[in-house]
Formats: sequence, structure tokens, C-alpha cells
Amino acid sequence: FASWNTTANTAGTALAAGSCAVLAAHFGLDTAGARQKFLFDRYVDDYAYRLLVRPQLNAELRQAGIDTYALGPHNEQAESMMRARLWPIAVDLFDDTFAPQGWRQSELSMYLPWQRTFEVRIEAHLAREGEH
Repeated sequence: FASWNTTANTAGTALAAGSCAVLAAHFGLDTAGARQKFLFDRYVDDYAYRLLVRPQLNAELRQAGIDTYALGPHNEQAESMMRARLWPIAVDLFDDTFAPQGWRQSELSMYLPWQRTFEVRIEAHLAREGEH
């Protein structure tokens, strides 16, 4: 809900993330990896996809006569177009922001979960250098 960019959704997501971090610290849990993954997801989804990739993707799909809210048989094409644009941005964001802090990324996938361009699903695995 965070990247729907309503005040309530964004505030709710930030409040939940902060609450989880405080509770984890209180109970002595190491959640650094989960927090970094969450932050990476937010950067890629909220910034890279919503601001940079989706407007251009939607314009190209609409120009081709494709409904961006019901991709249907065009879903694979749209995902391929999305990945071609979003992947290099995500890698650059990781390399510039997370790698210098000692994080490595062993897995990254991205897809359109509902056959529409409104949202993107980012799946990433982050670990500290030397961890599995």
C-alpha cells in the first residue's frame, strides 16, 4: 500500500516499519537484513517504478492500444518492457546505496502481479557480505 501515494497508506507503512524495528530491537532480534530489503523494495517500487518506469511504460502500451489496467495476453510483453527499464535502475540503486554498506544481493526478480501496470512486485534477497 505504501506506493499508492496516499497520505494514509504512506504513513501507515512508515509507522508499521518503524514499529517492527523498535520491537525487534526491544527483543534483541537482528532484523537488519529485513529492514534493508524493505528499504530496497521501497526505493525500487516507490521511486524507480512509480516515478521513472511506469509513466513511460504506460505511454508506450497505450500508444499500442493496450489497456494498462487489463493487460491480458499482453502481460508478458509488458513485463518484459518493465524489466528492461527497471532492472538496470534497481541494480544501480543497490550498487550505489546498499553495496557500499556491505550488503550483497543474491536474488532479484520483478513482475506485474495482477496483469496491470498499477503495481510491481519486487523480490530481492539481501545479505551481509560473507553471509548466505
